[in-house]
Amino acid sequence: METIKEYRKLINEIDFKLIRNIKARNLIVQSIGKIKSDKKINIMQEDRISELMNERKEIARKMQIDQEFIEDIFKLIVSQSCRLEEDIFKAEVNNK
Repeated sequence: METIKEYRKLINEIDFKLIRNIKARNLIVQSIGKIKSDKKINIMQEDRISELMNERKEIARKMQIDQEFIEDIFKLIVSQSCRLEEDIFKAEVNNK
């Protein structure tokens, strides 16, 4: 029988992986932000955000995870992504 301590250790490992993956995602977002800045593409891409949300909620539905919970998480992730891209745009403007 697993103890609470053992389960918590597993949760800690999963949390570490989540954070590591968020870091990896942020690095990719920064690369996208640089491309958008160079090509003068708007940060907010409503079609992309809508597509992303719908796809993530469908994955959640298939995995039997609360879709609103997943939507809330991805709203935060998208918001952070936009902030990262904005920082790149601001840095590009300041360097010119």
